[in-house]
Amino acid sequence: TGSRLFAIESGELQQSFPGVGGTGGVMAAAVSPDGRWGLLGTSYGSLQHVELATGRELRRLEGHTSSVNFVGFVGACD
Repeated sequence: TGSRLFAIESGELQQSFPGVGGTGGVMAAAVSPDGRWGLLGTSYGSLQHVELATGRELRRLEGHTSSVNFVGFVGACD
């Protein structure tokens, strides 16, 4: 299980995120303006913050009662 990030232009696999997204799947994804971070909303109600360069999950926020269908970044990410 896990999630993968592909380059839009080439279709090449850029990064794998083992264990991120779980078995239910990713419903929404966003990349920070500086390209360093990713947010993934899952079908089982969690939000996962990942480091795109390494694929490492930085934190997981749980507690939604249904799937997280929209995610995004607001403002500067530094």
